[in-house]
Amino acid sequence: MIDEVDRRLKEWITTVLEGVEVTLDPPGPEGPEGPGHHGHGISLYLMEVVNRRVTREGRRAPVQQLALHYLVTAWADDREGAHRILGVLMLEAMRAPEFEVELDPAPVETWGAFGVPPQPSFVLSVPLQREIAEAAAPLVRVAPRVKTSSLRAIEGSVVGPGGVPIAGAVVELPLLSLSTRTDWKGRFRFAGAPAEGPAIRLRVRAKGFTVEERVEGAGPVVITIQDLEG
Repeated sequence: MIDEVDRRLKEWITTVLEGVEVTLDPPGPEGPEGPGHHGHGISLYLMEVVNRRVTREGRRAPVQQLALHYLVTAWADDREGAHRILGVLMLEAMRAPEFEVELDPAPVETWGAFGVPPQPSFVLSVPLQREIAEAAAPLVRVAPRVKTSSLRAIEGSVVGPGGVPIAGAVVELPLLSLSTRTDWKGRFRFAGAPAEGPAIRLRVRAKGFTVEERVEGAGPVVITIQDLEG
């Protein structure tokens, strides 16, 4: 599924910018010093997958709505050339109805994780839909008993040593079989979780490390992974 979006985006970029190289690798230096980069090209790096909602939209089967967020940068033989092709691609993406363009700058920590200085970029948001197969409902033979419970949001952030935000960490809510990924600032959010009952357990996976955190009380939670490798 995601690989199909990758291929479609690469094909679209080559129609907008003829002769450019398109890679799914992380951003590198803008100039010719970029390792393995020749001529001019575009880095299309998938930063995160966002779970938007489930809807039927007039269909019998529900549809899972996702959004793929790609960090888009450019390189060329000189920085002026890199800026030119990045600007052309950004304007074309803003005209395309199937894309959303986000211009908020990436945090300095993000570029530090890539090992390059901050550079011009934008985020290309691409929708991804998936139909959810529904199992046949069993026949109900007794009257149901409904117990209501209030809900609350669970939100917080995942950080590493020194409080540096960790982007792209997988945060799971096993109680509800939900998962999400942290954004560029290490933030995550689950919209609905039980407000009553035992403490809720969160599981976080990042760069080969897994930690668990018990959430008790209200307010944002900060999950720290002290042994995270660079």
